[in-house]
Amino acid sequence: LRVLKDGEEVFDEQLVTTGTQWGQTFDYEGQVLTTAVRLIKTLELSPGNYSIAVSTLDDLESFRNIESFVEVCY
Repeated sequence: LRVLKDGEEVFDEQLVTTGTQWGQTFDYEGQVLTTAVRLIKTLELSPGNYSIAVSTLDDLESFRNIESFVEVCY
């Protein structure tokens, strides 16, 4: 997980997660999607312009061509 604020790196760590914590249903471009949710990391962030990169640690066949979604709450 890599987080940039106003172009400067504020967080860059390899995180290992397993399992899912809950399910969620949401509307995406007119489609109702049901997903498994995995909490990756909770960060407290001050106001600013952020960009976030989330990736797998290894190139896993089972994750290829899967749409992934990231939710940011405030």
